[in-house]
Amino acid sequence: MTPDPLPGASEAAAKLSSTCLRDFSSPGPINEGETLRFMVSRDEWPVPYLIRYALLLIGLEDLGSAEKTAFYIPLRYRERWAAVTLQKFGMRLYVKHNPQDEADRLAAERAHHEIIEKLESAVRIIESKILKPFSTEQVSAGNVTIVNQYETLRRSYEYFREGARLAFASDKSTSRNLSFGGISLITDPPEGFYNLVAALNAYLSLLEHTLVLALPFIEFNPETESLTDFISSRWGDKYRRVFGQQDRVANQCRHELVLLVETWRNTYSHGGFDKHDATIHFHVPGVGAIPAAFSDIRDSPHFQFVPARESDFEEAMKTLDAMDAWLQSGPLADAMLWISEGLDMRYDQEFRDELHTARVEGKLGDMINHHNYVWERSANMDW
Repeated sequence: MTPDPLPGASEAAAKLSSTCLRDFSSPGPINEGETLRFMVSRDEWPVPYLIRYALLLIGLEDLGSAEKTAFYIPLRYRERWAAVTLQKFGMRLYVKHNPQDEADRLAAERAHHEIIEKLESAVRIIESKILKPFSTEQVSAGNVTIVNQYETLRRSYEYFREGARLAFASDKSTSRNLSFGGISLITDPPEGFYNLVAALNAYLSLLEHTLVLALPFIEFNPETESLTDFISSRWGDKYRRVFGQQDRVANQCRHELVLLVETWRNTYSHGGFDKHDATIHFHVPGVGAIPAAFSDIRDSPHFQFVPARESDFEEAMKTLDAMDAWLQSGPLADAMLWISEGLDMRYDQEFRDELHTARVEGKLGDMINHHNYVWERSANMDW
């Protein structure tokens, strides 16, 4: 079945048929002989359905899905029968050859390389002639899906958090013994500080990703508000757009997170400079260099021998745990059910309408189960 026509499709089909795919035609009868099977790497055909689209565009037929097979397209390359398939473990290319003829087997192997290269060229033509202009229109209309990376980002945060916890653990066997003017000081291990900063960076990334995924659960219409602008905005702007400014608990969580971020994350994400000007010292005749933060330097990590202590870590984690609890129980509770399942998020009107109906009717769980089933069936190719 030929794909629904898109702007530029007929011109692209004509170009394909006269250039890189001119040696491709309907399969006709299957040749005598054996079939060589070649696995095609994702580096060569990274988007399988663009290969399918190219072949359908020139009039070839997809024979449909089967057990562990998503699509199967037979063809004739010059005088040789071949087939392109997407199966559970990747793309496959099948090419017929005469097992009694070594020269024909070598020719079949050359044909396999030629088919891969020609279909790579076909995809580039489709992308430039059809998909690039169409993608802008689709993104603007919100007809997009964003891959759910919540679990990956959360594992990154938990990895650094656990590293900090272990470094700040009660066993001080890894503590550092620093000496200043003959005075010996035992300090918390610097690994805790390094991991604390990394954990905060990872958490902010996780939070921003969560806020983007949550948009279909709030009054956000990508046809009137730019999704790409939202994605590129700062985390605080994302937070205000999702929660508004009237929710007292949301505002309190944000206030505490801002204090934490300004103290640790921003300081060490911007060259070690904080808002207290703790690293800037002005010169006072007869006194020496004085911190521009004056005695408020005590509020800066730079005031400590090692920038973070175990108590700093514990206070920071209380703030992040409170934010997590708020996300799970507050206005985004439904969104977090979906996000925590690892399901990708769609932003088109049809999906948002389906989501709204499911939530109103108290059937969000059923919708999540259905989408999980569809995803698992597709991933396992259990047709």
